[in-house]
Amino acid sequence: MSGHDDMSVEELISTLGRSSLPTIITEGRDDFTIFRKLESRFVDLDISVMPVGGKQKLLEIYRARSRFSQLKVCFVADQDFWVIFGVPNEYQTASNFFITDGYSIENDLIMDGELENLLDPEERVCYTNDLRHLCRWFSFCISQIARGQQTIVSAHPDRVVPRGGNDINAVFRAAINYVEPDQALFNDVFGEYQKKLRGKTLLQTLVRHLSYSGRTVRHRGDALLEMAAARSGPRFKAIQDRIWVYMNS
Repeated sequence: MSGHDDMSVEELISTLGRSSLPTIITEGRDDFTIFRKLESRFVDLDISVMPVGGKQKLLEIYRARSRFSQLKVCFVADQDFWVIFGVPNEYQTASNFFITDGYSIENDLIMDGELENLLDPEERVCYTNDLRHLCRWFSFCISQIARGQQTIVSAHPDRVVPRGGNDINAVFRAAINYVEPDQALFNDVFGEYQKKLRGKTLLQTLVRHLSYSGRTVRHRGDALLEMAAARSGPRFKAIQDRIWVYMNS
């Protein structure tokens, strides 16, 4: 897997223009553990996986694909807020543009790997309580984005809902001018939190309840994702299968 995160879009396009290797373009090196599985599956095709440093860069490269038309290239992107607002038409029918089923690849792997089953009953109660409050905050973020306003979507769960707490942190509320979101929106997000809550937030919350001091077996987030990717459940496999079909077409 090549490291191209720090290159500009123009440099990345030029690199692709000089390449002869079939290439899978992904968003970032945070996906390394996950997408190296693709390199091993497609080893006979001599495929390169190129993380480019974010979704915006990936989309810009996709729009410039005519500049490296000699190359077999496909793109794998997180839905992010498309999971709420809908996927733009230009990406829905593209034969070489593949998106996650949930908000991000983390969501897909948490669902594929049934990782929440690692929680015992008491842990699950606390985990669900945390998620309820995190989904309130995330629904507020969605409302802000829908109005064209800036908001903080990458805050760590510990900042939003303190460990052992039972509400959104008062200091954090004040910092973001929090107001309660529309109930229907909250119900939608919380009802499908595995799919619609930001994947890194979901994973961090799960790890919070699987790695606390005194727990007999403590789990790391990267190890959980690697385990789920190795199992290749239906969502991750669907992306792999579409890549396989495209690369062999």
